[in-house]
This record gives sequence, structure tokens and C-alpha cells, in this order.
Amino acid sequence: MTKKIDFYFDFISPYSYLAYQKIKTIKNVNFNYKPVFVGGLHNLQGITAPAFIKPKLKHMISDCDLIANKNKSN
Repeated sequence: MTKKIDFYFDFISPYSYLAYQKIKTIKNVNFNYKPVFVGGLHNLQGITAPAFIKPKLKHMISDCDLIANKNKSN
């Protein structure tokens, strides 16, 4: 039996891209792709995205590199 899973993703999120690279290899699951605009959600709540905070951006870049290298998706 094939499972169905909703996959919410943000087009500009590096984490969404890395997750997509991983999930597209999964068999017997149909993913229903649902784009969201996380930047809009951040604005509604008055949150500054990590990409705009230098210390967090530095960590985010190294974290994405680490995940990409681990999953060989870069």
C-alpha cells in the first residue's frame, strides 16, 4: 500500500531543498508538495529570519554543508 504524505516546503529554504533531495529517494510514498512562504510567516510574527542574522547565517551555512555532505546531495 502506498502512503501519502504532505510535504510543506519553502522555495528559498536550503533545508527544504536538502529534505527534498532525501525524500525523493523514498519508495512507496506519494508526496503531496505544498509550498509555503516562511518569510511571510516570519513577517506576521515579527521574527527575523536566521539568514539575516550574521551569527545564525554562519551556523546555517555550515549546517547545510554538513547535511549535504552527509547525504551526498551537494
